[in-house]
Amino acid sequence: MEKRLSTECLVRERDLAKALAVSPDTLAKWRLNGCPWLKLEGRVFYHESEFMEWLLKTQKRVSDTQ
Repeated sequence: MEKRLSTECLVRERDLAKALAVSPDTLAKWRLNGCPWLKLEGRVFYHESEFMEWLLKTQKRVSDTQ
C-alpha cells in the first residue's frame, strides 16, 4: 500500500511557536537538535504528529530531574 503525505497536519512555524509559547528562535535551535521539519517555498513547517513524537522522546521527565 502506498503511503501518502498529508498536508492537513502541517503546522506553520509561527503557529507552533505561539501554541507552545516559545520563540521561533527556540524552534530553530530544536531543529538543530533533530526536530523534524520541512521547508516549502521558503517557509518552515512541522508535521504535527512527527513533531509531537520527537518532543515526547526528547523532553525531560520530572522524575529524571529529581
